[in-house]
Amino acid sequence: MAPYVQAITSSGRTLFAVINDILDLSKIESCKLALHYEPVNLRGLIGEILPIFSPNTTHRNLILRSTIDDTVPQTIYIDEVRLRQILFKVVGNALKFTEQGYIQITIRAHLYCTNLEEKVWLEITVEDTGIGISREQ
Repeated sequence: MAPYVQAITSSGRTLFAVINDILDLSKIESCKLALHYEPVNLRGLIGEILPIFSPNTTHRNLILRSTIDDTVPQTIYIDEVRLRQILFKVVGNALKFTEQGYIQITIRAHLYCTNLEEKVWLEITVEDTGIGISREQ
């Protein structure tokens, strides 16, 4: 029963985020959208997102999987709401346009230093076996 409660809770947060997306459009147009950085566990975030899409992938015989490299820090400062919105949109589109095969979320981190401060270049990719986008588009 607990996985369903977690999925419902996560879905509620996602619905709230979608409503905020709509409200944020006017902020983007007026250049007043502020990012709110906070410590985020990316493994936990992906762990919340995958079960939400799993019923659709299972029903359509698709594989939804994720890989998070060991180089990714346990916690990273990022705007969790915006990242969640982006992942939902991209994974949702991948699911919509993938008839067979898989959808793969991969997260890598490249550590580097600037001004004696350690920073992380975060790389998040979503790969699928869907129809893709033509070069002209």
